[in-house]
Amino acid sequence: MGTFNEGHGDILRGNKCLLGLQGTLDSSDNESKRMKFREARLREEYGYSINDDDPKFVGSMYRGCENVTLESNEYYTPDGKAFIMCSDNFYDMDDMRNKLGLEINSTVAVLPDVKTILDWAKSATIISSEVPTSVETS
Repeated sequence: MGTFNEGHGDILRGNKCLLGLQGTLDSSDNESKRMKFREARLREEYGYSINDDDPKFVGSMYRGCENVTLESNEYYTPDGKAFIMCSDNFYDMDDMRNKLGLEINSTVAVLPDVKTILDWAKSATIISSEVPTSVETS
């Protein structure tokens, strides 16, 4: 996310974020190199060791976490741990709440089974039978 002026910013509320479902990135890819750098910093700061193929960054605010609202979100990772990067600092969900006042009412949990994920996807995409499929003109 970019920089925002006071009173203007992104609001991310009531979302489900599932991390750990994708394949690995090619190690020559620039994004892969950035993720490995971030992971090294995460290990240094939190003493947390994670698989190189599966970093637990659920968000990155490169310009900082000011003037943004993050709340009531659900994060799911393979081990139930999630981190957000604000500028050059890493925060777990407790830090986000206690130090920054963000991610109030947000949760972190282990990835659910595939059936549950598919059920979520179906419920988010169901179209009511009352919605017309075409517009009638007179």
